[in-house]
Amino acid sequence: MEKLKSAQKVLRSSFTKAYNAFQIERKKSSPDLTKLQTQFALIRDKASELGELSHKIQDAMLDADEEEEILIKEVENADEYTAKYHQTKIELSDLVEAGPSQMPVPQPIIITSQESIRVLKLPKIELRKFGGEIKDWLSFWSTFRKIHEDATLSREDKFHYLLQSTVKDSRAFEVVNSFPPTADNYEKAVESLKSRFGKKDLLIEFYVRELLKLVLNKSKNISLISIYDKLETHLRALESLGVTTDMCAAMLFPLVESSLPEEILRTWQRAMATMDVSITNVTAKDRLMHLMAFLDKEVESEERIHMAKTCFETNDDSTKSKDKKKLKGDRNQDIVTAAGLLTVKETSTLKCLFCEEPHDSLHCGKARSMSVEQRITLIKNKHEQSESAFNEVSSGLANISLDAKVFLPMLKVKLRGSKGTVNARAVIDTGSHKSYILNRAAEELDYKTVGEQTMVHLLFGGARTKPQNRKACRIYLEHLDGSYKCDFIVFQQEVICHSTPKSNNKPWKEALRQNKVQLSDDGEGDEPITVLIGVDIAGRLFTGKLLQLDNNITAIETKLGWTLMGRNLIDKNKEDTTLMIVSMMTENASVSDLWKLDALGITDPIESKTKEARQAEVKILFRD
Repeated sequence: MEKLKSAQKVLRSSFTKAYNAFQIERKKSSPDLTKLQTQFALIRDKASELGELSHKIQDAMLDADEEEEILIKEVENADEYTAKYHQTKIELSDLVEAGPSQMPVPQPIIITSQESIRVLKLPKIELRKFGGEIKDWLSFWSTFRKIHEDATLSREDKFHYLLQSTVKDSRAFEVVNSFPPTADNYEKAVESLKSRFGKKDLLIEFYVRELLKLVLNKSKNISLISIYDKLETHLRALESLGVTTDMCAAMLFPLVESSLPEEILRTWQRAMATMDVSITNVTAKDRLMHLMAFLDKEVESEERIHMAKTCFETNDDSTKSKDKKKLKGDRNQDIVTAAGLLTVKETSTLKCLFCEEPHDSLHCGKARSMSVEQRITLIKNKHEQSESAFNEVSSGLANISLDAKVFLPMLKVKLRGSKGTVNARAVIDTGSHKSYILNRAAEELDYKTVGEQTMVHLLFGGARTKPQNRKACRIYLEHLDGSYKCDFIVFQQEVICHSTPKSNNKPWKEALRQNKVQLSDDGEGDEPITVLIGVDIAGRLFTGKLLQLDNNITAIETKLGWTLMGRNLIDKNKEDTTLMIVSMMTENASVSDLWKLDALGITDPIESKTKEARQAEVKILFRD
């Protein structure tokens, strides 16, 4: 570190000399602009070197566990030199804009108007990031070109902007990051990006292939509005690449025409027949222009039709239509018969896959108004939800239960002992005063007993357990990646939890991924809960970061990883069927007997006889 500080001292001295020379020249009555630019270039190089050296010194201080005051002082000193650099940069730019003569501008030329003052605060323009996809090159380069052609920016600054404009760990980022961030390598990095992703021939081939994709996807029933938007996008991209309609209209027109649905093509042919234009005089360019104008009118008509159909709909009308559909569904329900007593199968109610109304999916009006891609997306989402609800272990109860599943804050941790390390499952229980570990885990890791305590557990409802002696031991717990380690005293317990609760995070998988949250325990596996972290230890593990996924589920960050907590209402509209078991007290009973009327208590009066009548018949037989 001493060598770094010596080098920093020399650089700061050199920077100060250049800065003082710049200020002396600037304060002259007629400063030399060339000298100022030379001094500024020297100041800029020294500031860049000082910045890199300051970062190295700060990292060395952190590794050496220096005091916080020393580190703050180092940062403040570095900021002073950075501020001086930006000050000279602003002063030089003001002198350049004022011009070499620096003649005072006459007062009458300055015109101030209240109307020209901008009151609106515009939002900050964010750089578009490029990840290496060819389709994103034109939009990326159109925004970055302004930085690339800015003469007031140094090439080092442009290089840093270029790095910030690429998606991290993408192909474009790897190309740019392969060059050291110096002024000489900036042009090389830009040329490498252009040769890899910005070749004109490559871009033209890409957009022509996109037009071919529309032709190949013609059978997927894509909506006309979507087709028109894609055609407009691809044709404008080709036009920006220099592929004008004059040059390639003969090639583009068949592609555009073939991508249209059959009904639109028939309408287009009828429209061509009504046009007062001779076929021999119409060029490919004219036909392409007429076709795009025709599609524009068709899209406008579709929008007007959609507006006319939806703008006068009210909630009352939609409610009435739903009530009618429910009445139709009720009429189609099964007729109640005696056979219903003998089935253990839940009666299935017909439900549409798209709108969940009681009708067949083939006759759904909502599905007919949707494109094929929208239908596939809707079915996939429902399929994932059904899988997440199906792949769960449930307990069979004798009553109907609408209880929500509760997610316990479980974590996957690493236990370290004298006999090695093991991965274990832990749960945070803020209702427990003490922390516990399984006996076999403590024996496996050879945790030494540090004491004993006689304990009585007070349960919910006021129940008390018998006094029991618990052995106490010190365990060593850490994050799976080793980023956090801790140790504390726990009590040994034979069993913590009989069954391991499962946490199904599939419904929130996308929300967790967007917020860059990785759960410590994903709920997979049948490992028992090995460690119970009570309220005596839990407080020092929470970091304070929360992520509210919905009104019931909350993701909580601890020093051992992220976990879920809350109630999971999987399906509020779940229907449970009560199973009626009919016990027939007969030794020989056939299945056909179940459909007889006497099995239901309905008997023929002729066949029902009293006991006295049957005894009388027997006596008559014996007498004869």
